[in-house]
Formats: sequence, C-alpha cells, structure tokens
Amino acid sequence: MLTWNPALYKQFALPREDTFVQLRIDALRGANKTNYANTNETLSTPPKFTPWVGWTGFGTSRVAGGNRVVTIALKVLF
Repeated sequence: MLTWNPALYKQFALPREDTFVQLRIDALRGANKTNYANTNETLSTPPKFTPWVGWTGFGTSRVAGGNRVVTIALKVLF
C-alpha cells in the first residue's frame, strides 16, 4: 500500500516577542493511488457478472481507500 502525505508550512514572526503565525498545507494520500481492500477469498461464492455492478464473488475486491484530502490551517503560536 502506498501512502504519501506531503506537508508545507511557513512560519512568520509577529512584532510581539515570541509570537508566530504558521500557515500549513497538508495533502493526505497525496499520490491519490487506489488502495484496494483484500479480495473475496470465499470459495462458496463463485464469480458472476451482474449489469451495473460488475464482477462479484471469489477473487474480486469491491472496496477501495479514500480520496485525496487537502487541509489548510493558520496557527498562532505564543
């Protein structure tokens, strides 16, 4: 499974002593690669094709991980 979570941040000093503002951008699952769940390994469910659903049964995977999420934050440190 490939998971790549890049983050960028820039910290700015404020005129007041020991006070900073931090701008942060995070991209969770930045590669946006499809991470499929484990396949169906139950022999009692033979593979079959159903219109509008596709293949189901033994050896198929119908679940995948989430999409890319980008967050932007502004933090004050004092």
